[in-house]
Amino acid sequence: MYLSIPDSFDNIIGKIAVFEQINNKIYTIEDIRIKDNTNLKFIKDENLIGTWKSVDYIYSKMINGYYILEKIS
Repeated sequence: MYLSIPDSFDNIIGKIAVFEQINNKIYTIEDIRIKDNTNLKFIKDENLIGTWKSVDYIYSKMINGYYILEKIS
């Protein structure tokens, strides 16, 4: 199966994912849903307290097999 993956920045197809069937199992929603480990201890980070605002955006593109981060502004 081939799946087109558009770039989140400009919606142009950036990659094609190729999948190979490895079994015939019918999976349930419980089998495939993302499960967070909510049993982790909460640790308060005093450095994150306050009001935050976005100051810039970056996007990535692949060049020679490596993702390069670039500023938009």
